[in-house]
Amino acid sequence: MRIDDRTQPLAVPVVGNERVDQAGDSQRKAAETAQKSATASDRLDISSTADRLHKVSSVSQELTVFRADRVAELKGKIESGQYSVNSKAVAEKMFAAYQKGFKA
Repeated sequence: MRIDDRTQPLAVPVVGNERVDQAGDSQRKAAETAQKSATASDRLDISSTADRLHKVSSVSQELTVFRADRVAELKGKIESGQYSVNSKAVAEKMFAAYQKGFKA
């Protein structure tokens, strides 16, 4: 097996008057990027959509607690037999919702 002499210069492509060092170029770019990120200050940008989602999440958690209390109250009334349904009012609201759905 023959090993070539390592003292010979490698062929480097030339573009215009500038030498193109492909391996060194990628290393140089990586070093520049690392230096830029080291000198830049840390910053966090939150989009308006993410901010709105956070607000909605906070509100929904509050509503869940409120609704859980209401469910517990109704469950107690049902178990004790104190809860009665006004079937006429329920039917009227269902019919109004049905009609509203077709007008949209």
